[in-house]
Amino acid sequence: MTNKKMSAVVCDTYQNRNFLKIAIDRVSACSQVDEIIVLSYQDVPGCRLIKIDPITSVEKYNELILLEIIDHIKNDHALIFQWDGFPLNENLWSNNFFNYDFIGAPHYSEIYKTPFFNGGFSLRSRKLMCEVRSLIRLYSNLTRYPEDALICHLLREKLESKGLIFPGIEFAGNFSYELGVMPHSFFGFHGAFNFPFFFKEADLVNLSDELMERLNQPNIILHLLNNAYQMNYLDFIQVCLNNFESWPGLKLVVEYLSKNPSESEVGKLVEKFFKTN
Repeated sequence: MTNKKMSAVVCDTYQNRNFLKIAIDRVSACSQVDEIIVLSYQDVPGCRLIKIDPITSVEKYNELILLEIIDHIKNDHALIFQWDGFPLNENLWSNNFFNYDFIGAPHYSEIYKTPFFNGGFSLRSRKLMCEVRSLIRLYSNLTRYPEDALICHLLREKLESKGLIFPGIEFAGNFSYELGVMPHSFFGFHGAFNFPFFFKEADLVNLSDELMERLNQPNIILHLLNNAYQMNYLDFIQVCLNNFESWPGLKLVVEYLSKNPSESEVGKLVEKFFKTN
C-alpha cells in the first residue's frame, strides 16, 4: 500500500490557465501521483494531453468524467481535480483514502436531501468508474445529473450492492473541505468561493480577470464575496465591484444586493459603492 500510485485527471478548456497551473502544481507536489492527464485543447508542460473540444455543458463534462477517462488512466485509482479543487496539504495525504471507492468533500444536498461527496476534487477507484459506466450505458439520460449526485445518490445503492465502499462523513472530511465548519486539517478542498481562505488577497486581485471568465453562477459569486468580506479582503471586493458590468454573474449579484443590502454581509459595501459612483 505504501508505494501505491494514482493517476490525476483534470478537464479544462478555459482560455486563461493561471488557476489550472496552480492546481496542477499542487497535484504535482503529491508523491502518490505518477501521471497527470489533462483533457484540454492544448498542451500543458509535464502532463499527458487528451485533446477535446471546448466543454460547453455540464452534460459534456459528465460524459468525459463518467464515460471516457477510464480508458486513459493506468492506475487503480484516479484523483479528479479542477481549477477550484485541488490538494492544499500534500503531507496530510493518507493511504487509508485508497480503502474507499469514492471520496470527496462531504456536504448535505438540499436538492437530494442526503449527504454526499463532491466530485470536483475526489478520489475514485477504477472499479467504481467501470461500474458507473456500465450503469450509465444500461440506463438512459443519466449524464444530465451532476456526476457526484449520480454516484452518491442515484446509483449509490446499486454500487454498494456490488461491494463498492463509501466513507463516513467524518473520515471524508480528512480528505477534502467544501462547506460548513472547517476541520483543523484536511488534504485538499473544493469550491472557488473558498479561495479567500487559501489565497493571498493580492493573488486574487491579480487573478480577478480570470475569475470573471470562469465564474458566472451568482450563488457561488455571492459566497465568494461573503468569504472575502469575512477575511477582510476589501481590495479584492472593490476590484470586483469596479468591474461588475463586465462580469454577468456578478452583475446579477450586485444589482440584487443594491436593492436588498441586508440580504448579505457584503451588501453594505455594495450599497456604499453605488452611493459613491
